[in-house]
Amino acid sequence: MVSSLFNNNTRITIDDNGRIRLGGSTGINFNETIESIVAARRQPLNLIRDKISVNDKRVTAFNELKALAGTFRTTVDKLRGSTSFIADDAFRARIGFTTSVAASGAPITHTPSAAGSILTVSVEKDTALSTQTVNVRQLARAQQIRTDAFTSRTADLTTLGVTAGTYTINGQNIEVVAGDTLDSLRDKINAANATATPTNVSASIVSVSPTEHNMVLNSTKTGTSNQITFGGTQAVHNSLGLTNTGTDTVKNQLQSAQNSIIRVNGVAVDIERQSNTITDVIAGVTLQLAKAEIDTDVRIEIGSDLGKIKTEIINFVEAYNAVRDFVIDQRTEKVRTGDAEDPDAEKEFGAIAFDAQFRQFISQLDAFVAFQNPTAADGFQSLSQLGITVNEQFKLTINETTLDDRLLSNGAEARKLFSFTVGTSDARVSYISSTASTQPNGSNPYYLTIAGTDGSGNVTSAVLRTTAGAGGLGVADGTVTINGNQLTFTDATGANGLTVFFNGTPSLGLISDIQITPSRGVADQMFFTLDEMSKTLGTADSVTTALADNSADLEAQITRAEERIAILREQLVARFARVEQALAEANNLSNTISQLFGTNNNNRN
Repeated sequence: MVSSLFNNNTRITIDDNGRIRLGGSTGINFNETIESIVAARRQPLNLIRDKISVNDKRVTAFNELKALAGTFRTTVDKLRGSTSFIADDAFRARIGFTTSVAASGAPITHTPSAAGSILTVSVEKDTALSTQTVNVRQLARAQQIRTDAFTSRTADLTTLGVTAGTYTINGQNIEVVAGDTLDSLRDKINAANATATPTNVSASIVSVSPTEHNMVLNSTKTGTSNQITFGGTQAVHNSLGLTNTGTDTVKNQLQSAQNSIIRVNGVAVDIERQSNTITDVIAGVTLQLAKAEIDTDVRIEIGSDLGKIKTEIINFVEAYNAVRDFVIDQRTEKVRTGDAEDPDAEKEFGAIAFDAQFRQFISQLDAFVAFQNPTAADGFQSLSQLGITVNEQFKLTINETTLDDRLLSNGAEARKLFSFTVGTSDARVSYISSTASTQPNGSNPYYLTIAGTDGSGNVTSAVLRTTAGAGGLGVADGTVTINGNQLTFTDATGANGLTVFFNGTPSLGLISDIQITPSRGVADQMFFTLDEMSKTLGTADSVTTALADNSADLEAQITRAEERIAILREQLVARFARVEQALAEANNLSNTISQLFGTNNNNRN
């Protein structure tokens, strides 16, 4: 602590916090007076700090809501159909179910092997729903050959009768030099296969006995197109026993190369492929052959992956309930700071319980839960008809028995409840995209009239109507914008933002009243609300940015006020120092006068 004398009776000190303090002989506590005045000036700042604290709590709450909405958005995106921002659309997923049956003409005593032991399947999304039959008649095999037997795997090959020199395997040079052993030659062959231009041949050593060793070459690819070939110095591969003397033909073949052979859908035509993995026979289906069994047909039923759809619906419910738990917490009055068991502890609602944008967001989600799609079949028009109902806390619950029954009975109608779908009466029209503004025409279709196409097949003009027979000659009127074959409907109708593709031939004439029937499901509608809340620069970010800006302004107010209070304090210290000085001088004068009177009285006596 630093101190100095203001005068003979007044001392000014600077405490450890840097504050100037008075200390004199008057007995009056001017420091307490100063601090009281300063504290009174600071009182409004506490209210500002409270506002900052409230802002911080609201920012935290909106960030939590943003995260929950983002998770929900991701889940919803997997159920909203081909408009999905991601490729993992549950309703486009496919699965292949396999069963085995005796083939036509099989012996009556034949018992088919399990389908999975003959082949397995994987199915791409959007593959056409169908049933196919596959008969595996032959598996593809890789060629396998060996050298002659050598008495040692570590002895110099040139001492065992092998000719030194360079030969080729599938076009790659392999050099045999003095000092090479069967082991080192194996390593050279494997090294050649590990280059940027591999031989597709691997080598290994098989020891029949301590004095009988063979090197075995395996083609790493199946099929007759991948047989092992030899070239270069013929004497080298002849001396190894890989080829017959005087030729490049294989000498010791352990397994010949062969193609896979299958027949499909009972047609007696052999389909050959180089591999046991077949991707180009049934569109969208990969066959992985495991065993040939001519007397057995494997029936493949390609269907929607109902397990994946159900999983995503369950995830949808859980994500919704997570948001609802947050809502319940915000709207519940409870102790949020301090001891919850303290009966005197203050209870309060969540930081954004009464926020207008939060309430609007929740209101929208509540409306979506009550969503109905009248264009769907009975039993698929609402979440409740699918077995998803609302409990007393406004959370969703699932009756899995009802959900399973609905998915099994008609997965396409279940999709309409969740997804954005577009039906069309003309196969040349296909859906491309839509926006949040795209709406159905009630229970009726829109009617597209195309005036025709030019010599390149591009649409010349088109109109969209809400009733049949109103399109006239399709003369452009602002209801459709055209980019070649791509048609986008404008805000002149409820189909605003819907884009379709017309795959017509060149020089077509008038095409009237193509029916376009968009249907918006609950997941598709929810997506845009969730996206707006959770996306970068969306609702949550806008709110938190505004709150942060407001807090920064309030902090600046506090800083300016503290600067003014610091100046005021200095002024008060100086002012009261002068008061204390004046009082001290008055006291001194009083004491001097008293002393003078006292002296005079003594003289009189």
